[in-house]
Amino acid sequence: SHANLAAQLATFFKVYDYDADSRILNPLPMHFTDGILHGPLIAFMTGAMLYRPQRFNVQELGTLLDSVYRDRITHFNLVPAMLSLMDRLGEAYRDALATPDFRYIRSSGDRLPEALWRSVQERFGVKIINTYGLSETVCEALYCGPSDDTFRIGTIGKPVDCEIRLVGEDGKPAAPGEAGELMICGTNIMAGYLNRPDLTSDAIDGGGWFRTGDLATIDADGFVTITGRKKALIISGGANIQPQEIVDAMLTHEAVAEAHALGMPDPVWGERVVCAIVPRPGHEAPDQDALTAHARGLLSPNKVPRAFKVIEALPRNPAGKVLVDRLQALFGTDGATEGEAQSGSLEDRVMALAAQVFVCEPADLRLTSEPRSTFGWDSFAHLTLISEVERAFSVTLSARDVLRVTTLGHLVEILEQHRAGG
Repeated sequence: SHANLAAQLATFFKVYDYDADSRILNPLPMHFTDGILHGPLIAFMTGAMLYRPQRFNVQELGTLLDSVYRDRITHFNLVPAMLSLMDRLGEAYRDALATPDFRYIRSSGDRLPEALWRSVQERFGVKIINTYGLSETVCEALYCGPSDDTFRIGTIGKPVDCEIRLVGEDGKPAAPGEAGELMICGTNIMAGYLNRPDLTSDAIDGGGWFRTGDLATIDADGFVTITGRKKALIISGGANIQPQEIVDAMLTHEAVAEAHALGMPDPVWGERVVCAIVPRPGHEAPDQDALTAHARGLLSPNKVPRAFKVIEALPRNPAGKVLVDRLQALFGTDGATEGEAQSGSLEDRVMALAAQVFVCEPADLRLTSEPRSTFGWDSFAHLTLISEVERAFSVTLSARDVLRVTTLGHLVEILEQHRAGG
């Protein structure tokens, strides 16, 4: 509601030091609340200057970092996957943020790994503010920084202008030190889901408390740490993905009887989408390529599963609930990538890895394939490809190498140079 939005912006003015002299660098998409609120809305309300590239890609990360000095940036808004890119290129741009105007980086949209947090802070000599919120809270509800009394690395800080509590499975308050579902109450909580009173009543109790679906703990000093997720929501590259949408798409395949989509931990994306498939009796079990092609025809690129497992039956408990931990264990032992990278020519192996990362057919790729014309090749997939190539070929690519990869042919050339150089 308008009142929710006004309440959230009032909190921004309390927490952040936005003013008419602020110069905000925000490359996040406008359909992210972080992109539009910490962008045009704040700029309009304060008279601040907003800077944003037309389209962010990894080859222009250096240009983006250079603009911090050139445009006297004060606030830099990113998601953890972009911070991972920065950390990768940190040695070449170590002093990029060392300007008298720069104040801090603001990270949102996904879990910020503590190791990445510390590495970027130490490498660039800046403070990273970590925030927690959902679209249902407009944008944010808990803040780790910028004030020292709310800042502790590894946490999501403390609530501002709202209340929180942790509850157990029975709905009663969680015991001190124990994890419970994080619930939030305040003027920033949504009025409800559009035309869905059923979903609204499931998400918000009679007292106005919103069930986040995230499990958390609170320490003696009041700092909150997310420990897991109660809801099945998958967060990949800062985007929220509903597993049911993927399941519904896969069930339209004539050879699929059951499906279950889930998220697996990923060092770049936060989580990557995978899907377990049970074949329909009387049909030949579909292979990976057929399942991927089917998903590509019905889902946006970020929702296409990165891997499939064809199994005889979904593991369930006596009540019929799917045992997600069993499925995660199955995908955790997947060795498909390693196997593919061990055979064939250098070019074939690179193409196979790229096809797996971009979730596309190897036949769709050429040495001349480039990000702007290749399905699934965005900035996050670029870093994933680099990581997979390093692991498969036991090499370490330099920051210069990473920026040079503007086509798959360039990547093959770089690997040939590393091979020739021992």
